[in-house]
Amino acid sequence: MKMRSFILPLFFLSASLPSTIVSACLYKREDPTLPPYTYSGETGPLLWHSLTADGKSFPYEKCATGKQQSPIDITDEVPLAVNTTTTFPFSGEFSIEDDGHSIVVTPLKPDGYKSILGGEVYKLSQFHFHLSSEHRLRHESFPLEVHFVHTKLDDENKLAVVGIFFDLVDTGSGDALLQSIYPKLDGLQKPKHSRRGEQEKHGDSFEVQMHSINNIVDNSHIRSYPGSLTTPPCSEGVSWYVVEEPLAVTVKQFNKMKKIMKFNSRITQNDYSSPPKENLLALGKTS
Repeated sequence: MKMRSFILPLFFLSASLPSTIVSACLYKREDPTLPPYTYSGETGPLLWHSLTADGKSFPYEKCATGKQQSPIDITDEVPLAVNTTTTFPFSGEFSIEDDGHSIVVTPLKPDGYKSILGGEVYKLSQFHFHLSSEHRLRHESFPLEVHFVHTKLDDENKLAVVGIFFDLVDTGSGDALLQSIYPKLDGLQKPKHSRRGEQEKHGDSFEVQMHSINNIVDNSHIRSYPGSLTTPPCSEGVSWYVVEEPLAVTVKQFNKMKKIMKFNSRITQNDYSSPPKENLLALGKTS
């Protein structure tokens, strides 16, 4: 039986404050030339665009000027994806780390994890989690969302992300993917999330069950839209594929991940439209 018992006060707090949003993408956060960001306060999502390391350059300016920003509310207006499937092995070897923003799981052999997204071939770079979900589904949020970050096979500058929701259940063992990583989480509860560069890696590789991902992608409606990274620098040109049907997360799994990641979700951006609307923060300045 499903339990949509998501903590609403936390969500609304994130929307009312300059919240700090945490997510792992392909960018290394150890670069001292980049200003640190968080999911709340003066370094949170509403002020990412104003962060600077030297007082002169503003590398995250796109967060306040881009017109195709992510995440969004996935409604029936968002087009259905075509020619989209994952062909991951049943299971494989991965490494895991807490990068200070999210739990990041990386395949040891990325070339073995192919996906056909919008008819084009991509390979998996890593996957990571957001708590709560960054996207919404018809105005409804979920407790957890996973992002499978891909690079195009013949052009590593082109990114595509498959987003999958998780819903709380009060029976069963949760999804096989979460069952795989759960035993590794105890070693990831040390880093401070407000500081970049403080990482705790689990040195050993381990086996992750991936078959449920193939199954949910093949048996669910998938919505696709052009968007951005959900973390600084908020670069656009990212192809998003958001799966409507959620996977299962147990309360025990959710609570363990919550202790590690805390809240790491960006505020929902403008609704999907073509042509795109003005940036949400730019609209706020003129209203």
